[in-house]
Amino acid sequence: MSDPQGQARLLRRTVASGDAGRRFDVLVNGQLVAELALAAQGEPLYHHDIPLPPGLVRSAGGRLEVRFVARPGSIADRLYGMRLLR
Repeated sequence: MSDPQGQARLLRRTVASGDAGRRFDVLVNGQLVAELALAAQGEPLYHHDIPLPPGLVRSAGGRLEVRFVARPGSIADRLYGMRLLR
C-alpha cells in the first residue's frame, strides 16, 4: 500500500461476520502488528481497525506491504476492502 507522506495510523479492513473463528496474524513490512481471532458481529460486513506503530510507518519509505498469515489449523478471512487512515 502507498503512504507517500508517512501519515498512516490505522489499517482499516472490511471483513465478513461469516468468517468468525478464523485466526491469523497481520504483518506489515514483515513486522507482526496484530494477532486476530475473529468474533461474530451483528452486521454481514464490518470494519476492523488495526493501529500501525509510528516507527514502522516512518521507516517504511512510503510503502507498506501487508500480509495475512493463517494460524495453525485455521485460514485467513475474506477481505472485502482495505485502506490506510490518518
